[in-house]
Amino acid sequence: VKLNAVTKKWQYEIDYNSRVPLFSGHIEISQKPNVTSPSLGVVKPIPTNPTTDATTGGTTVVTPPSGDVTPSEPTSVAGIDISGHTVLSDWAGWKEAGVAFLYTKATEGDYYKNPKFASQYTGAYDKGIIRGAYHFANPSSATGAQQADFFVSNGGGWSNDGKTLPGALDMEWNPYGSMCFDMTQTQMRTWINDFVTQYRTRTGVNPMIYTASIWWNRCVGTDASAAGSNGTLPQTGTTQQAVVVKDSVLAQNPLWLARYSSSVGPLPTMWSSQNRKHAIWQNAALDAKGYDTNIFNGSLTQLRAYATTGKL
Repeated sequence: VKLNAVTKKWQYEIDYNSRVPLFSGHIEISQKPNVTSPSLGVVKPIPTNPTTDATTGGTTVVTPPSGDVTPSEPTSVAGIDISGHTVLSDWAGWKEAGVAFLYTKATEGDYYKNPKFASQYTGAYDKGIIRGAYHFANPSSATGAQQADFFVSNGGGWSNDGKTLPGALDMEWNPYGSMCFDMTQTQMRTWINDFVTQYRTRTGVNPMIYTASIWWNRCVGTDASAAGSNGTLPQTGTTQQAVVVKDSVLAQNPLWLARYSSSVGPLPTMWSSQNRKHAIWQNAALDAKGYDTNIFNGSLTQLRAYATTGKL
């Protein structure tokens, strides 16, 4: 049992690593009956009854918690993340309660756009809450570059206004099938690098990567045996060559770590082996309340600087 940093209420603590089969249950998912991947060929159809989302499920009206939600650590900043089933309106109340930043789901795969994204994204911005967008990856539906383009074209871009965070790539358990989307670690590293490279080309900054250590170490792994000096993938015509992406390349992306415990715990190997720190810690998933709580690993000044420069 622990005290939640945002709600100031006691709740049961769930070790993130014990929640593998259930993890994707709190993420809002869309659907597409049949999927063909340009890089992997025809893949298993996505179920017609996926995890509840904004188009097939109900909505959760969320009100700000009472009292100050500022974390006890003087160099930490409180935030939340939401998706399409969440209805937030009292943005001033959230800011008054101490919420300094928000990430909201913009897209998934190459087929879904959050219908509430615009109101969520601009609502926070208008009240001075630093906002960011995230993309739920489905490597089975399209290439990394194609999904990066879909994300940026539908709200996932970045501007150096001091109030907009670089977009985040959500890499986690596959809610539609096998844990790692039927991909090898090499294929997954290549797919992620493909997304990162295209996102950087479109926006000028690297995306944040949201993940959990157990999923990343299992599905992405670690291999620094080969890659170009800058980690980019060489192209031959329209066919991408299979190369291994160096750990140092992917670990250059800021890490948003999901772990529902009283401490951050071990980071994914790619980051920990280089003594890098996490940028954001998602410390609790309040499914019934319609949002997750997060703590930025730094001061409010550093968070604003990240929103201004796109770099940590």
